[in-house]
Amino acid sequence: MPYSGALRIALVAPPLERVPPRAYGGTERIVHELVLELDRRGHNVTLFASGDSEPPANGQLIATVGEALRPTGFGGDASPYFYSTILDVLHRADEFDLIHAHLDWPGILLAHVSPTPVINTFHGRIDFPFAGRLFEDAPRGLVAISRAQAHLCPEVPWEAVVHNGLNLADAPFERRAGEELCFVGRIAPEKGVVDAIEVARLAGRKLRIAAKIGPRPDERAYYENVFMPEGEPFRRAWRDRTSRLRPLVLLLDVSGSMGPYARALMQFAYAAMAAGGRYAQTGTCVVRRDASST
Repeated sequence: MPYSGALRIALVAPPLERVPPRAYGGTERIVHELVLELDRRGHNVTLFASGDSEPPANGQLIATVGEALRPTGFGGDASPYFYSTILDVLHRADEFDLIHAHLDWPGILLAHVSPTPVINTFHGRIDFPFAGRLFEDAPRGLVAISRAQAHLCPEVPWEAVVHNGLNLADAPFERRAGEELCFVGRIAPEKGVVDAIEVARLAGRKLRIAAKIGPRPDERAYYENVFMPEGEPFRRAWRDRTSRLRPLVLLLDVSGSMGPYARALMQFAYAAMAAGGRYAQTGTCVVRRDASST
């Protein structure tokens, strides 16, 4: 049931991945779930995210960049894009009752200067040397996503610990318990993939890894120099980020004057299949009406 006291809420996502992400993008996926639920409850939601994101059903999308940065191959310093996102929010801050930022450290700056209350949910690491200085005069509204994360900086006046929530209704779960372990994430030091490998080794279980390799030089170096050597001693099924091709179905009318068009489309389908299914998956159903039945 929608609430009678609807709020004007701004959700601020990083400009790195679209909302929701097509593949990798943990923070953006959580933001999408929040958009759906807040919208369902009748709140007026404004999403600050990349221009290729899905707008709220009953709200609006404010594009902070034209396209999400990571899928374009961007591997540089994203800080200016985060500052630009903050400016976009501040220009409209008086339009909202509440701002919920998912920018991590730049969100602290937003909270200090915004005339509207700001909630900051930290999704990444906080055990950095500069953390103490930024948390020294911490604003209200800081949220951790786990007790372990909050424990790293116990002096911070955390408003709450709110675990990430995902809708798993469509997840293809198997009822039978398996013996294999699975790691889903990004190949980076803070994600703990090397720790997962060690756990699998000690447990004597097979580890399946579905992860993204970042485009930055330091991420590539970690993948090649740390991750790959760690994975050699035991059997490991590796699955990188992939895109699933959409099936192409042709329903053709080959009667009368439609024959030439149908033949042209069938030649296209044959060419696609001859390419080994790399560019398309095709299936053809040809229907021809019997003249004697008319």
